[in-house]
Amino acid sequence: MERRHTSYDQSQQLVPAGVTGELYVSGLGVGLGYINDDEKTQQHFFANPFFSQTDNKMYKTGDLVRYLADGNVEFIGRVDNQVKLRGLRIELGEIESDIKQAENIKDALVVVVDDRLVAYLIATQKEDFDESTETQQIKQLLTKIAIRIQITNTSPLVNI
Repeated sequence: MERRHTSYDQSQQLVPAGVTGELYVSGLGVGLGYINDDEKTQQHFFANPFFSQTDNKMYKTGDLVRYLADGNVEFIGRVDNQVKLRGLRIELGEIESDIKQAENIKDALVVVVDDRLVAYLIATQKEDFDESTETQQIKQLLTKIAIRIQITNTSPLVNI
């Protein structure tokens, strides 16, 4: 079976050309799910309505696309906060969540600026905010990603 790609709305209904929908792919090269992650598999893999074989799945990519009249597909954006930076897929929400585990961080927002991650922070107690201590804590919390952190006195507070 050849690879197919289709676009669906939030109710998983096919959308016509020119209408934005989420990209689903199926066919050769599409797996059956995530290894040891049934919850994620149920969120992203679905039975393929175009093929009756039970082990054939459609993968919900998270990419928002629009089919153009000439048959090309235009990428519109993402349904989540995932970004691609230097070839790596990064979930901004996961980084924000990790940063918020630091002792004196109340909230964090991570965005991409000029091909780098920038974190904006809100301290729980501004007078207790120690740049050196917070930098060390954040570096330890983010060890699963190879990143560089620089704290400055101006907004944004942390460059990642």
